[in-house]
Amino acid sequence: MFKPVFTAAFAALVALSLPAQADETWATTSGSVIYEVDIGDIAVLSFPGGAAPQLVGADRARVLFPGLGGNFENRAIHDGYWVSQGAPICSANLTTAEGVTSQRWGRARIIFDRPAFPTGFTLLLGACFDEPEQALRADLN
Repeated sequence: MFKPVFTAAFAALVALSLPAQADETWATTSGSVIYEVDIGDIAVLSFPGGAAPQLVGADRARVLFPGLGGNFENRAIHDGYWVSQGAPICSANLTTAEGVTSQRWGRARIIFDRPAFPTGFTLLLGACFDEPEQALRADLN
């Protein structure tokens, strides 16, 4: 009895630590956008640092969308924030749900083409508290 319960508990623990949707990657003119992981209801995606003017010189950036984590059937427009490492562009620090603190961050908005996976999207980025207006188009790989 102990072994099957332990095995099931271990399998569940491993499943919780896996990436959200490993097959969700999109192509942009700057490189790939990758759905990295869910942190509770927060979806974490990464994208190329050179994808927007405010990210020049950054290797990769992460964008976090509260309310999108685990949502693969009812996607629409979601607001969030991006963060990367590098020279500061904002006068204040931002600490993400992952515990990363940086002065290089901004608002983000993702607009999906269709409500269910698979679908492309447009990612809008803004610096610091600026309205997200810099567009990054992402199409399915």
